[in-house]
Amino acid sequence: MHKTLLRLALLTGLLTCLTALDAGAAFAGSAGAALGLPVTKVLEPVTTVLAGRVSLPASLSSLPGTAKLLGAAAPASRARALISLRHRNEAQLENFIATVSDPSSASYGRYLTPAQFAGRYAPSASTVQAVEAFARDSGLQVQAVPSNRAYVYVTGSVAQMQHAFATTIKTYLLGGQKVQAPTKAPSVPRSIATSVTAVEGLDTADAARPQTALQTPPAPAYVNAPPFSSYWGQSLATQAPGAYGQTQLPNVV
Repeated sequence: MHKTLLRLALLTGLLTCLTALDAGAAFAGSAGAALGLPVTKVLEPVTTVLAGRVSLPASLSSLPGTAKLLGAAAPASRARALISLRHRNEAQLENFIATVSDPSSASYGRYLTPAQFAGRYAPSASTVQAVEAFARDSGLQVQAVPSNRAYVYVTGSVAQMQHAFATTIKTYLLGGQKVQAPTKAPSVPRSIATSVTAVEGLDTADAARPQTALQTPPAPAYVNAPPFSSYWGQSLATQAPGAYGQTQLPNVV
């Protein structure tokens, strides 16, 4: 009897301690928020916060199952990347795209010139400078920035790319060709993470898909075309080869 009571007392004490810890954590979080102190938040699924960096999972492409891993890419091999930048005033930009394309809107068809678009929505010059500074500090060479400042094009060695984006690049055999691709999602320093949407180009496995097997055989005999349609899409070509397995022309609804 005495041992049973002792066990119950220990369990009750343990539960009391755990409840106090939970309450303390909740209080610390609410108090920290009220005082303007850093509070841990649930991260968005599109990014992962590392030690001082933010990863970009969407920048990690998947290779076809036929790709054969050969090993680590040679550190001195050349590599290139596009550091894509976030537009300014994204909410206003989305609204502009919707209204300029809506026939019922007063803004329908009132497009912007490249200069107007850059002035309203392009990443700022200071953003570009910050990303360029990061690239150069990482040993990369800044090759180009387009007039709309949509990205920063950089080149360097595999070793420099791996260091800059905290990733690992491997070599694969795909379709008889050697290609390079990262095996870990690239990441960027937190200081520029809000300005960067993706790091593209580390994967060199872009390959055209042959459509030989998708070609429709010719008709058994030559047939003159019927009279011209009275409206677009009235008479659809039934023997046009489909792209990527499709059986209809994708631009006809």
